[in-house]
Amino acid sequence: MATPRATYRVQLHAGFTFRQASEIIEYLSDLGVSHLYTSPCLQAAPGSTHGYDVVDFRAVNRDLGGEQGFDDLQSSLREHGLGHILDIVPNHMAASCPYNGWWEDLLRHGPSSRYASFFDVYWRKRDEEQPSRILLPLLGDHYEEELRRGSIVLARRDRELRVVYSDHILPVSWSSLAEQLHRASSGAGIAPQPSSAAGYDEKPVAPMKPPEVQESRGHRAEPREESFRKWFHEALGFQPFVREIDSWIHKLNGDADLLDRFLDQQHYRLVYWRTAESTLGYRRFFDINGLVALRMEEPEVFRLTHGLVLHWLRSSCVEGLRIDHPDGLRDPLQYFSRLREAAPHAWIV
Repeated sequence: MATPRATYRVQLHAGFTFRQASEIIEYLSDLGVSHLYTSPCLQAAPGSTHGYDVVDFRAVNRDLGGEQGFDDLQSSLREHGLGHILDIVPNHMAASCPYNGWWEDLLRHGPSSRYASFFDVYWRKRDEEQPSRILLPLLGDHYEEELRRGSIVLARRDRELRVVYSDHILPVSWSSLAEQLHRASSGAGIAPQPSSAAGYDEKPVAPMKPPEVQESRGHRAEPREESFRKWFHEALGFQPFVREIDSWIHKLNGDADLLDRFLDQQHYRLVYWRTAESTLGYRRFFDINGLVALRMEEPEVFRLTHGLVLHWLRSSCVEGLRIDHPDGLRDPLQYFSRLREAAPHAWIV
């Protein structure tokens, strides 16, 4: 790998994609630049203008041009003899549902989620009889006031039942739906769900498999959840079932007490954003509630968040990395040692 002589940084976003970056490579070469230095290009939250709010470490940002755009940029860099230094952010992810599949799974299944150990979460006990849940400081006012105004609702979105507040779209636990789904299927005269959802979320799930036997892209649900989800999606094809569900949703949203009891069954609790300093349920990036910290000290977290980047390094698509805020990691020295071992020839700054 060539020693960086001069770098030129570009900020990638929907208005300046891989294609626009490719168009200036010849000019940068004429200037004497040896390496193009880009902002993060892994899949970020929709509309991100900076890329540091990653939602999927295993995919190239579609807003920037996706894998094809990335490959085209690499071709342009090779044609003009430039290398590529990439900005990455190992400290945190965007707490954005439903785009961050890991965070979504954690909110749906609570401490039994296969991704529960991925995030620095403090689970608060409601009481000795009920499971723990995480506090989410998303509300613009106190919970009771937002509930009274009808700002928090249950809705059908993209063939799922979701808790919706402003632009936040949150999952619901399957066990909180078990009784109502049973009633709806019985009332509609269709086959009941394949297995009871009661207690579903509290059952232990299989541990994460090694990356070599996992799908290379996206989030894969656990098999029994896929079975349950398939049944639910098929049931939504029957209008009597849909009417039963929509009638229940309408009743729930029209009664603050009923909705409160339903929300109390979730693995999270919505709270006023100003209480984050005293009631936050997870470690965040500085004081930004929308960025949740990762437990990068866990080997499986490192593997799954760095697999694509390490592939680029080993194939010489990328020659170096700039690490964003390693000071936020629990053990920066361990992280850099692990990264150096995985990519011994890369430039790391």
